[in-house]
Amino acid sequence: MSTSTIILIGALVLFMLPSILVMSRERKRQQQLKEFQASLTPGKRVISGSGIYGTVVEVSEETDTVELEIAPGVQVTMARAGILRSQG
Repeated sequence: MSTSTIILIGALVLFMLPSILVMSRERKRQQQLKEFQASLTPGKRVISGSGIYGTVVEVSEETDTVELEIAPGVQVTMARAGILRSQG
């Protein structure tokens, strides 16, 4: 193998390694988010992707939606995928 080939292979590895690591971390984060969204239960305090704070009132498996109470007596229906994290 010539020196230029070794340098080329080394450069490719140096450029590809960070991309592979980032993709791996992103895949893990997406899996954790899916698991969190699947574990939503009534009473859990959550924050939506649009910044709405609320308490889960009901989870519908059929329609993949979540009923949130965002103020006393005010409920909204959101897609489960719109819930990004728990509050606190």
